Amino acid sequence: MTDVPKEAVAGWEEYAADVHSFDSFESEYHNYIQGECLPASYKPAISVADLFKRPALPVTSYVPGFIYAGSLNLVAGEPKAGKSTLVWHIINAISQGTSFLDKESRKTNVLYVSEQNEVSFRQETANIPGFTKNPNIFVLLPEVCPAQAWSERIEFWNEKLHATQSNILVIDTFGAFAVLPPGGENDAACIAERLMALKKLYRERPSLGIVLVHHIRKPSTDPRYAAKAFADLRDARGSSALAGGVDNCVMLTKEETFTNIRNIHIEGRFIPEEHCSIALTEKGYVTSNLIRKPYRR
Repeated sequence: MTDVPKEAVAGWEEYAADVHSFDSFESEYHNYIQGECLPASYKPAISVADLFKRPALPVTSYVPGFIYAGSLNLVAGEPKAGKSTLVWHIINAISQGTSFLDKESRKTNVLYVSEQNEVSFRQETANIPGFTKNPNIFVLLPEVCPAQAWSERIEFWNEKLHATQSNILVIDTFGAFAVLPPGGENDAACIAERLMALKKLYRERPSLGIVLVHHIRKPSTDPRYAAKAFADLRDARGSSALAGGVDNCVMLTKEETFTNIRNIHIEGRFIPEEHCSIALTEKGYVTSNLIRKPYRR
């Protein structure tokens, strides 16, 4: 016998109005799910009408343009272009509730999965203002993480996300942890499978923002091809399934003339496509027209 659809949980409008932050959203969302009256024969399928009756996220971005809630976010750049450095500054701002490039952030804890060992990580991050005394960023170093399959790593990270009460997961780099087979980086089906497995983390934490740090192809040395000032999505190394499977992309390239300038191309589902340049100073990132340090030839 087919189950008859029932009315949505009564009183949703009343308590939805009280959901002002991610802190309360998680508990309210799960309380609603537990009381949801859906036909058993339909599950796990859900009608669009019932889907839109569920509580919605109170905010969508942790930093507009860079990291979004409930989304896969890609930060890709040339080798040694400063991908990790950019991410460290972004999550340092988010975890302390301060602004990044004059954009307000939504404060939350961060779980950072690093391919750098302790000595390297400490050396690279020691001079970031406020980073070394930040209690809201939790780091998983490679020397203390068990060797696991991709699905086991996801489950391990899920446990640590809950333990640290983190709403952002950074995987630096995706290629180092995705346990790809030989040739897997260029295999669209393989990349798509890895991303779909990762998205299961949203089931327990809808507000989770996942950041994948990745490489783009090295600039061509062929004189027939002019160097591009801004990378595009096709420049991400490996299969196009990676850029196609994420929700927001931040592409990072070096500026040819100045050592501390990086060109940023942002493209995704949330804001209009954007191109800008930023400069790294002793106080952090600023717009690039403030301080320029030329290369020494």
